[in-house]
Amino acid sequence: MKLLIFLGFLMVVFVVFGIHTQQQILEIASEMREMVPGISIKINADDWESAQRDTEQLQKQWNEVQDRWDLFITHSEIEQVELFIARIISLQSSQDKAASLAELAALDMHLSHIYRKEMFNIQNIL
Repeated sequence: MKLLIFLGFLMVVFVVFGIHTQQQILEIASEMREMVPGISIKINADDWESAQRDTEQLQKQWNEVQDRWDLFITHSEIEQVELFIARIISLQSSQDKAASLAELAALDMHLSHIYRKEMFNIQNIL
């Protein structure tokens, strides 16, 4: 009987931890996606310095969470986000508007993909 209670408790802890982790991933992915339109607006306005500061802030936020995400998200998706951010920073330093906007759109789509993939719904369960 004690074993069943312990296993039940362990299962509840596991489920609560999973829900908490999922909510953190969704929240951070949303926060990062909300930064993308602001960066795009600054690039369109040729405000390169401000766009670079915002992108560096995005990179800083990403660097803070990527190590935790390694446990829950496939490594290739994490590498993709890193590559998009690195390309955006490089393109902003050369002030390539079209390519910077294209990479920002790709980053936004990839973060959206991570969000949809981690969201709790019937498609992700089956």
